[in-house]
Amino acid sequence: MTTADGTAPKTRPVRLCLSLQVADALSYLHNVERLVHLNISPQCVVVTRKGMWKLMGLGFAQTWTEPGQQVSK
Repeated sequence: MTTADGTAPKTRPVRLCLSLQVADALSYLHNVERLVHLNISPQCVVVTRKGMWKLMGLGFAQTWTEPGQQVSK
């Protein structure tokens, strides 16, 4: 995770808060949009100057299917 100026958030509470926000975003993608991100990495999370986070890198996302079904692209 990096801020708009290219540095990482400094405090543990900030990093934890951002991690939970990313987890919420992934939960939304999975449960509501039925997508799997497939490329989670620190480079896929950007923190704006206002402290808002953005989940990036959805180019590898695929539709989530039930177990035993084939994943679509």
